[in-house]
Amino acid sequence: MRLQILDEDLRIDRPSPRIIARPSPGGPADAGLSKIMKVERQVHRRSLETFAGCHLMGEDFILKDGEIFNRYVATGAARTRQAADSFLAGRSAKLKIRPAEEGGAYHVARRHLLSAVDLDVRVLLGTSDEPVNYGMWLFIVIPAAHEFLTNRGSYDRFMCHCPRPWQRKILHVLGIGDDDLIEHDLEAVYRCASLTLHRASRRDLYVRESYRPALTWVAEKFGHPDSSPEKIFVSRLSRTKNGAYRGLANEGELAGALEKLGFRIVEPELLAFPAQVDLFRNASAVVGLGGAGMFNTLFCRDGTKVVDIESGLKFLDSHCNIFSSCKLDYAIILGEEDLDDPRPVQKRWTIDLAASMAAIEGFLEG
Repeated sequence: MRLQILDEDLRIDRPSPRIIARPSPGGPADAGLSKIMKVERQVHRRSLETFAGCHLMGEDFILKDGEIFNRYVATGAARTRQAADSFLAGRSAKLKIRPAEEGGAYHVARRHLLSAVDLDVRVLLGTSDEPVNYGMWLFIVIPAAHEFLTNRGSYDRFMCHCPRPWQRKILHVLGIGDDDLIEHDLEAVYRCASLTLHRASRRDLYVRESYRPALTWVAEKFGHPDSSPEKIFVSRLSRTKNGAYRGLANEGELAGALEKLGFRIVEPELLAFPAQVDLFRNASAVVGLGGAGMFNTLFCRDGTKVVDIESGLKFLDSHCNIFSSCKLDYAIILGEEDLDDPRPVQKRWTIDLAASMAAIEGFLEG
């Protein structure tokens, strides 16, 4: 195994997010919010590692000399166990391992190894741990594509699970053609002569220094300096109207109020990738509902004003890591879930529109 350390473990002081509007204090979310407001924290170590003579299963599970490795070092054992349990219970066909007993060794049926696809080339693995999630795709695939293209002499093929048309289109505009690509079948087992991937101690979405060349590369490739700066609202309205999960019930009213302040209403997934990068690169202010579309703030300029509107605390800390590490001037608005929504998680929700608009105006003017 060849290992290149890109970023060491680091203890940082992350400025607490500015909460500019929220439901009345004293609710059940307060305990979780105090953890998010904590300043001192540890951010992940990042490396580039090459495994020779290994097997690949699922998104990033590597079988080498009787051991199993995956993308996240500190949480790898729990992640492997969860994936193995899913396979054993028939909930997933991806990770073809099964524990013999509690605390016992993992086993792979010989038939899976005998039917493995041979990859006798040097492969750079770009598959995301959430393969069709746009936000995680940006966070994992963009740096992998940059590594592949920047060090072209070190790799023969780029391997990526990209079942959606938008994914292949992004790879094409970045410069990875079909001749470079191995379409990663998550239900197959691969016997790899040489497999390289980025690994991290944990998944916290903090942008370490080694990510920046890839993000700058994309921002400069597609961000036109002569584009007019705009204030943009990152909307989920089409999906909300169709009954999608985590729908903001009064999003239409919010969009109308922001339009009166000169905001352009955008649903990023309706734009080609270069247009999304250009839009966020030149944005003077971004207001958006927490979700994959807000990962485009990875391409914003330092100091861009960002207001993240969240339905709850579940993803807030990770999103704050993105905004903080990208050096954005960011603030948070918290909504309130509708307890009558029967969904156990990702319920519909609302915000106090008047208070939120006053907070947004004050933040933008400050």
